[in-house]
Amino acid sequence: GGGDDKKCDIIYVDKELQIGVVAQCYVSKKNKPSAPSSKASDLNTAIAWLLSRELSDLPEQLKGRADEFRSAINSGEIKQIYMVRPQLAGL
Repeated sequence: GGGDDKKCDIIYVDKELQIGVVAQCYVSKKNKPSAPSSKASDLNTAIAWLLSRELSDLPEQLKGRADEFRSAINSGEIKQIYMVRPQLAGL
């Protein structure tokens, strides 16, 4: 999270389960049936930054996580990637 996270709200690597997760988060103070549809495009932006951009182009707060994620993919420690956007919102 933060101001320049390139839409990467959650980046998770579990080498034991061999999975990687990239997620978009959404919290609403009002009861809503779903998150805004723009969250799907935000997730696409997050994946593009995380996997496609040069590490030197990434914000400092994202470089380490992106490097870990990419390295785990390249070494075979991640076999599946899950991309998650919010389905429900509200507190």
